[in-house]
Amino acid sequence: MFSSSRYDIIEKFLTDLTRVFAELAGYDTTESLEEIQKYYQGWLGLDRQFILDHTPEGLLDFLSKKREFSTDHLDLLARLLAKEAEILVQAQQFSLAKDQFQKALVIFGYVEQESPVFSLQRRNIMETVKYQFAKISNQLDI
Repeated sequence: MFSSSRYDIIEKFLTDLTRVFAELAGYDTTESLEEIQKYYQGWLGLDRQFILDHTPEGLLDFLSKKREFSTDHLDLLARLLAKEAEILVQAQQFSLAKDQFQKALVIFGYVEQESPVFSLQRRNIMETVKYQFAKISNQLDI
């Protein structure tokens, strides 16, 4: 079952993440991307370039098997990827945004299958990411 201490840790991460996203609203694109990089590094021990260099499936495979990331860590990564993609859309870097949305979707899909915790918030974020991914894909195909 889901322990209280694990729930508290997840709740703290989500609270911190909400605070971070609120702070990012006041930054320009470059500052926002730098802040996200800090969280990739500080919270997850990942370099942004490492994330960029991998396919969605390759990244998930490496993190879930070789680094043994928990579904909680993967959920956090997917949320950061989705936020980064939103910032990239604002900066009109559509191709890179599409790649980050796709990575977020693959990781969210894995988390949905493997996590013992149902999250309506995660499902809502996934639906938003799916919509934004489809919209960008259509724009890039034109």
